[in-house]
Amino acid sequence: MAGFSLLEVLVAGAMFAIGTAGVLSAWSTLNGIVDTQRRTADAVIVAEDVLDALRLQQRSGPDLAIDTHQRFFTQDRQPTLSPTSDGFVVEWQVAQVRTFSFRQVDLTVRWRGLDRREHRLTFLTFRPG
Repeated sequence: MAGFSLLEVLVAGAMFAIGTAGVLSAWSTLNGIVDTQRRTADAVIVAEDVLDALRLQQRSGPDLAIDTHQRFFTQDRQPTLSPTSDGFVVEWQVAQVRTFSFRQVDLTVRWRGLDRREHRLTFLTFRPG
């Protein structure tokens, strides 16, 4: 009767466990990368929405006053009154450009990823002012 010895079964089990651990580690890393890319794309969409709203405002609009402004969005990119742990914080600073009649708008979107680190994207634009 041909069969496997206990030693062969233990070695095969150890090799399977090591291979499975490697695959699970790679899966976890890939999941983190995909989440970061998805959240970055969402942050760009939020930034574009805020910048579009600023472009449509009158020059004397409250969100274009020379100051620092802030808005909050949920993870699903919906506006909210206060920050959420998994949402986006959008801050922009409006400054007058001295040599021209423009206002500089520096917009930053911040969020926390699955890795619990803070991520941020910064955008710069100008607006007649």
